[in-house]
Amino acid sequence: MGEKEMGRVNLICCTAAALTEEDFKEIEQIIEDQLAYNMPLQPTTTDWQHKLGEYNKRVLDKVRELKDLIAEGDSIVQPEEKIKIFDEGEEQNV
Repeated sequence: MGEKEMGRVNLICCTAAALTEEDFKEIEQIIEDQLAYNMPLQPTTTDWQHKLGEYNKRVLDKVRELKDLIAEGDSIVQPEEKIKIFDEGEEQNV
């Protein structure tokens, strides 16, 4: 994967990580509205709204999962390496 592609992945991850619970609640409300949409004189539109709501719910679940996964990764820290500096004979963090 090249630098350009890594930049795109980083942008997606940073955007997902920055989402707040309020953002998720707003999106959930839109999804609820899509799933509850009912226009008896326009059954095609009703069906489309329901399919869109179901799809958006699956996407939102995956975005939330990505946000949680990114948060888990924050706890992974590279350990400090110790090397011996032979001139002085003592270990130092590098």
